[in-house]
Amino acid sequence: MKKSYIPLKNTLISSFGTFLSRVSGIIKFNVVNYLFGAGADTFYSANANILALRKVLGEGPLVNTFLPIFSKEKTEDSLDADKFASNIINQLFLLSVIVIIIGIAITPLWTKTFLPGFNDDPQAFQEIVTLTSIMLLSTLFFSLFSIGMGILNAHERFVSSSNAPTLSNIVFIIFPLLTYKYLGIMSLGWAIVIGSFVQCIAEGIELYLIGFRYSLILNFKDPRIKNFWKLFVPTASNYLAQSGISIGLGYFASFLPRGSITYLRNANTIMIAPVGFIGVAISGAIFPVFAKVKDNRDILAEVWAQGLVFFLFTSIPIAFFFFIYPDLVVNTIFRDISRLVSGTTGKFTPELLQSTTNAVQILSTILIPWSINIMVGKLFYTLEKPSIPLGLIAVNFGVNILGYYCSRVFNWGGGGLVYSDLIAGWVTLATSIVIVMIYLPETIKYNFTFLKDIFIFIGLSLGTWYLLKPLHQIYLNIDHPLWQIIGSGIIFVLGVGIFGLGTHLLKLNPITHRKNLT
Repeated sequence: MKKSYIPLKNTLISSFGTFLSRVSGIIKFNVVNYLFGAGADTFYSANANILALRKVLGEGPLVNTFLPIFSKEKTEDSLDADKFASNIINQLFLLSVIVIIIGIAITPLWTKTFLPGFNDDPQAFQEIVTLTSIMLLSTLFFSLFSIGMGILNAHERFVSSSNAPTLSNIVFIIFPLLTYKYLGIMSLGWAIVIGSFVQCIAEGIELYLIGFRYSLILNFKDPRIKNFWKLFVPTASNYLAQSGISIGLGYFASFLPRGSITYLRNANTIMIAPVGFIGVAISGAIFPVFAKVKDNRDILAEVWAQGLVFFLFTSIPIAFFFFIYPDLVVNTIFRDISRLVSGTTGKFTPELLQSTTNAVQILSTILIPWSINIMVGKLFYTLEKPSIPLGLIAVNFGVNILGYYCSRVFNWGGGGLVYSDLIAGWVTLATSIVIVMIYLPETIKYNFTFLKDIFIFIGLSLGTWYLLKPLHQIYLNIDHPLWQIIGSGIIFVLGVGIFGLGTHLLKLNPITHRKNLT
């Protein structure tokens, strides 16, 4: 029997919190679609700018750079570690203020350069500029939130960092509904700022409860600070390159008919939701384990192997559900909930609904590479090789942009952009697996297990979902939104249950047979 290195409790806490965050995130975009329909193109374009900045100054780069250093300091002197964290917090505060000032000044030029399709529409152009300027204020809060997440994760605390984004989404859901008549689409921008502040407060409460001691210290000469920034710059560069894909999508999509950006972002939002509670949650829980065992390559390879099998177990059945039943997913999220609450879908037209459904079906299996590539990044950040994730992002970026360019040249429309994302995701995954085997050859002995599990998971998934096709026919004949939601939920739960039972009987379920994973 081999030891299990998967921190199941923390994984479940993180997964559940991230699941709530993704579900509430989908609801918030449902609100956007209901209130503004195709007119939401300007918000999605402005929000893409902020999300790109968030990838650089928050989330991954800060946590991936800060956590290993802070964890080491914490084991040696917890009080000194808190001073180090406080120093980082204070420096990030200053950096965020500078970024906000510069960002507001260059937003018009940025919009003109990277969203050229809006240059001939003065109203839409001005909406994007104003929305971006408002949402830049959230930079301060999501940077601080990311450092707080690193501190809590180092203490193996995941509750607030996983659940605070749900509070932010709740703010986003409620605030526009109360203010859109007065603020118009600007209500969405202010909702982002207020929500970011609320999640910082929630995380601050848990930091207080674990006894974190903040200090008003600002020391740029601390060797640990220099090491942090030395690692942060290339790590942030990785995410900057990654955000270039989103910017590229916005650039080429801005030339498409109005409403195209909305349905493309909706499809991506749906696919990112399971990536959150699978890829982000599992990788976040495994990352501290990587950091602890990184000096023992055999154990590190075993942790990697167990994590990869866990990813396959969770992502493959959901990916095939999205492929076979995209209408269940999209109808439930963007049609039935709105009809149940208000009786209509507001400004979200049937054409937008169908376009979103088509895009989700094409993107369905991208859940697998997107999720696994997150863990690949965590592995190499642990090994202090940030250039590897940068190279993988460059591969993804190159394939994506080439596809986007061809789509515009050959008039493939929004579908061409979607297929570009799908192909780039799988090409990047294939490249990353090869690189893992090169840098961590100890994983090669687990390859047969991976291939065997992949084929079994695929077979079980396809068999399960096609077995439930008669229920899908019943669903198609239902008209009431409540029964449609219940019907789609029953199909999904039954499918997951059958798949789980099958893997349990075959002793491949990594939850009930964790010690036999590899």
